[in-house]
Parts: sequence; structure tokens; C-alpha cells
Amino acid sequence: MPVHVEFVGASGAGKTTLVERLVPVLAARGLRVGTVKHASHGFDMDRPGSDSARHREAGASPVLIVGPGRAALQWDFGDDTLADLLERYFAGCDVVLVEGFGAAPGPKVFVHRRGFEPKTPPDREAVILTVTDEPLGFAAEVGPDAVDAVADAVEDVVRAAGGA
Repeated sequence: MPVHVEFVGASGAGKTTLVERLVPVLAARGLRVGTVKHASHGFDMDRPGSDSARHREAGASPVLIVGPGRAALQWDFGDDTLADLLERYFAGCDVVLVEGFGAAPGPKVFVHRRGFEPKTPPDREAVILTVTDEPLGFAAEVGPDAVDAVADAVEDVVRAAGGA
């Protein structure tokens, strides 16, 4: 399975912004980076009535949508775990930054922002770094602008797993 690091915390705490800022830093360090975004409230990437939506509604699964320079694969989600998905779709990556999936096993960066109830992951020992604008009592805490420190922590996970 590809190396992954989960970014967990309350909605609105800054997980997406952090991942967005982290991807180019890790890529500049020579890592091939993929991302997974857990949409806990569901999503639909098709427009109602589009050809691909009609294929899916007819019962096709998976449905691959291909355009100039980009493709998207949709399928009916079964019992696949995060590990299953990473193994199947991210084999070419050095690291996958996973937003959400806080209950899944794996190293975690806990993201917190003042004014939000801390959504502490169930496995506190899995937290390798906390990104926060107020002290929370974790062993390793950095501020929201410490993107290089987060990149260092992610690289440590990759190296420990024998990757890049």
C-alpha cells in the first residue's frame, strides 16, 4: 500500500488549505503526491442528464469520463476500505495526503483552529503533528503557517516506510 498521512480535524479548521499548500512543497522536494478527500456528506460529480450520468443511471459501474488531459472514474462504492482504495489507485505515488478518514489506521496530522471544537482523532498516539493556533497539549505542535514543518513530518513518514 502506498504511504499515506491523514489530515484530520473539525470541518472549517483548515485541513483543505493545509493540504493545498503542502502538495507543491512536497512535489518540489521530489515526491509524487496524490490526495484523497473524504466527502462525509456525499457528492455527485455528474450534471443531471449528462451522458455519463445516464450511463451510471442505466447501471454501468465503473464509468470512466475522459476529456482533454483529464479523466475521472466513478463506481458504486462497496466495502472498499481506505487501504483498498490506496492500493488500487495510488500505486504510482510516494505519498498520499488523505483528508478525513480519522478512524482509519495510519499516521495523522491533527488540524485545529481556535473557535472550533477540537475533533481529536480516536487514536491520539497516531498523531505525528498538530497544526494549531492555540496550545492543545500534544507533544508536537506547530502554527498554521509552518508548512515546511508539516512537509518534514510527512517526509519522515515516507522515509520510515522505506519510500523516496
